[in-house]
Amino acid sequence: NAELTNESKFPTYLPVRNHIIELIIKRKHEELYHAGIAHTLCELRQNFWITTERSTVKRVINGCFTCRRWRTNPYKLPPMLALPIWAQLLQR
Repeated sequence: NAELTNESKFPTYLPVRNHIIELIIKRKHEELYHAGIAHTLCELRQNFWITTERSTVKRVINGCFTCRRWRTNPYKLPPMLALPIWAQLLQR
């Protein structure tokens, strides 16, 4: 059997909607170099037991400015306008 620490055997209970929870999640998310929801959640579960953990982690990670900046799509180019009739006649 694997040797587990007391923190893993008896995780710390953290209640819902607490500012400290958000700070812990942000710190772990940044320590993991802005990992996704599943990886951050897996690492948090080793030491903490958070009620409604997936939705809390998702909310905090979706608010991460660095991740939001990397997730954005580049701006789209404007649609090309139709050629005027005189330009179409020159091509023929």
